[in-house]
Amino acid sequence: MEGDDEEGRMLDWAEIFTPSIALAELFVRGTVVFLGLMLLLRVLGQREAGGL
Repeated sequence: MEGDDEEGRMLDWAEIFTPSIALAELFVRGTVVFLGLMLLLRVLGQREAGGL
């Protein structure tokens, strides 16, 4: 049946949405990835803009 795990029990939604790492670490990682992507897009975007 759909929605059941291998043992036939219903999924525990609270367990799924409970973070497995600290929220501060999640925030810092997300911020670092976002800033890295913005920097990358800024550098590569300037290179591509010259070709227009």
